[in-house]
Amino acid sequence: MTVVNIIRRDKSIISLNCIGHAGYDEYGYDIVCAALSSILQTTVLGLMQVLGLAITFSKDDEEGSLRFDLPELDTQERLKANILLDTMLLGVDNLSDTYSDFVELNVLDK
Repeated sequence: MTVVNIIRRDKSIISLNCIGHAGYDEYGYDIVCAALSSILQTTVLGLMQVLGLAITFSKDDEEGSLRFDLPELDTQERLKANILLDTMLLGVDNLSDTYSDFVELNVLDK
C-alpha cells in the first residue's frame, strides 16, 4: 500500500510525503502506482519548472517514496502553487477513493 501524507497550513498544502508501493499489480505493471507517480511527479515539475519555486524535493524509486516541502511563498506564488497543489490533491483523493486497498490519503491541517 502507498501512504500519502499531506500537511496543510491555512488551507494551503505545505508538505507531502508519499511512501510505499501500491501493490495493485507486479512492478512495472502497477497502474495505480503509475497513476499516483504521474500525478505527484507532474506536480513537482510544475512547482519547480513552471512556477520556478525552490522546493525541497526527494525521491527514491526502490523505496517508493517521494517527498516535498514548500518554502515560505509570497501571495502571488502561493495562489499559483495552490492551483497545482489543489489539483494534485483532487487526483490523489480520487485514486484513494477508487483504489482504497492500495492508496491511503491522510491530510493534516496545522
